[in-house]
Amino acid sequence: MERWRQTLQLELLNVAGAFASAEAAQAAVDVWREEYNHRRPHQSLDMARPAGKFRPSPDADDGLELWAPPDLQPVTAPAAGSADAPAAAEPVQWPDAIEVDRVVPPSGNMSIGPQQFWLGPARTGQQARF
Repeated sequence: MERWRQTLQLELLNVAGAFASAEAAQAAVDVWREEYNHRRPHQSLDMARPAGKFRPSPDADDGLELWAPPDLQPVTAPAAGSADAPAAAEPVQWPDAIEVDRVVPPSGNMSIGPQQFWLGPARTGQQARF
């Protein structure tokens, strides 16, 4: 991961400069990532491309245990229908919310989905629940 971040920094971020918006930055990273994973040969893979080497194992455990808190109640949403008829509540599919435990990396910077959290390097190695 650190090597990938270094390559991203050197090949995209240092060259591109400041982006006009978060959307423009995400678009540039998406294009670069496509090139990096699907078109560019890598010496460490005997000049193969990472996307060609990835084969998920059917029995693989992704190591990310997700669970809903025991006191979490499902949110209900009105069913689609006419404006005159009373709306019936239908349960929303799980998970409406989850909790995950993660170990704080040396940088102290963590991402869960699109959200980034700064916990600081002083918390390196500690477990954080999101």
